[in-house]
Amino acid sequence: MLERCTGCNFRYKRGDENYFSGAMFFAFMIGAGSFVVTFLLVIALTTPNVPWDALQYGAPVVLGTGMVLFYPIARAVWLFVDVMMRPVTSAELE
Repeated sequence: MLERCTGCNFRYKRGDENYFSGAMFFAFMIGAGSFVVTFLLVIALTTPNVPWDALQYGAPVVLGTGMVLFYPIARAVWLFVDVMMRPVTSAELE
């Protein structure tokens, strides 16, 4: 990820070195939410012969992979939430 926006010079990392720890929370929430929706959809579509063995072994793999894949999106969501809570100042654009 770039350190600054090429158009307006906005610095993406606005806090300390642990700034994007919040993004890990959002990655977990997005990954877990998509997992729950997919899990319920598989159960609804395959009832009464639900593939429990496939769900038991595939679910942790899908959940872990989803959280890693959603991390860049979560960083953008975290930055959006931070900008909404702490608006950008002119000093940050220098």
